[in-house]
Amino acid sequence: HSFPTRRSSDLVWGGGFLLELVADMQKSIFKSNPANEGMFIQSGLWSVSRHPNYFGEICLWFGVYITCSSVFRRWQYLTVASPVLVMLLITRISGIPLLEAAGQRRWGASAAYQKYLEDTLRSTLSDLLASDLDLEVDPVKVPNNEVLHSHRQDLRNVVTIIWKRIA
Repeated sequence: HSFPTRRSSDLVWGGGFLLELVADMQKSIFKSNPANEGMFIQSGLWSVSRHPNYFGEICLWFGVYITCSSVFRRWQYLTVASPVLVMLLITRISGIPLLEAAGQRRWGASAAYQKYLEDTLRSTLSDLLASDLDLEVDPVKVPNNEVLHSHRQDLRNVVTIIWKRIA
């Protein structure tokens, strides 16, 4: 294993594991309190992201891939399909779409829930991914310095928006 690859994979896997563990623990504690009956969690990691446990799960599987990729040869890199499939299942097919729909049915009429949806990180990232904003900042891949400067400024703006949501 090369040191940088091993170190980054440990960071991605360990961060994902810790994120999933803490998010699940926070939700379990929240649900165990009878005073929270019928409410949605919006504290701890859940105040920043609507699905921090799923994000942790996705990171965990990409960390496994990164660890293994240090010894891959040719076609073995195609095993990236595994963490990508996990990510697609969680974000597009089963996990998040089902929970989002259930949340809308249960709390959709609540102004507090609508504000929570607006204020959490997922909506910011979803809006960004749905936009046609080009954030390429590799000088080799952009046509000229003017475009590069524009992309860098756009990237700074996006990071600022996300940072404000987190802080």
